[in-house]
Amino acid sequence: MTASLLRLLQGAGDVAGARPLPIWFITFTDLIGLLLAFFILLFSMSSFDAATWPSRVGERSTPPGVGGSRTGGPPEVDRNSAAAPAPAGREIDYLANLVVQKLAGEPALSEALLARREGSLVVSLPGALLFAASSAVVADRGRAALDALGELLATLPNRIEVAAHVRPSGDGSWEVSVARAMAVADALAEAGYRGEIVRRGFGSSRSSQPLPEAPAARRADFVERIDVIVRDGEGSGA
Repeated sequence: MTASLLRLLQGAGDVAGARPLPIWFITFTDLIGLLLAFFILLFSMSSFDAATWPSRVGERSTPPGVGGSRTGGPPEVDRNSAAAPAPAGREIDYLANLVVQKLAGEPALSEALLARREGSLVVSLPGALLFAASSAVVADRGRAALDALGELLATLPNRIEVAAHVRPSGDGSWEVSVARAMAVADALAEAGYRGEIVRRGFGSSRSSQPLPEAPAARRADFVERIDVIVRDGEGSGA
């Protein structure tokens, strides 16, 4: 091979206008030839199992997570990332004490009822305190109550929900309850609460279920009501 290259190099210089090949080209060609011979020899001494060859090729050509099987089985539990816990708001016990003090010291909230339920604190306001019959416009007396409640909620990071319940009044009860929930949520936001408020209108679907916390003499007053629910989780906007 070296002799042939020498003749090639010598002949290249005889061509008119052609530049002769550099002398290092001979060494480079010998090196490539040796590498090729080495890999051929290596392949001739190796062996593989024809039965398992297709599956091994598939393992190497399929990216993890796209399809096919992965070696080593599924990831172990201790290698997986734990789900991030939801941020916590103020504890319900602490909130209950704050709300009780607020209700006792605020005449506008004297008609409100407080209830502790699983994972939440519920302040129930009678519908007649906030709205005129079949109306979704907050009355002046109701505005004072919502301003007082909103000032307290503005200091809390907890999630807030507003649920409106009305008496049966034909087909429009659901629309009235939704409009009242939105009006109360807007009033609480104007009073200072900066978190996102979930609004729910239940229409008259629960009018037959008396409020458990209401005294027997006042249960009829709370058939139509607004429930302001303070959850133990943190609001997204607080």
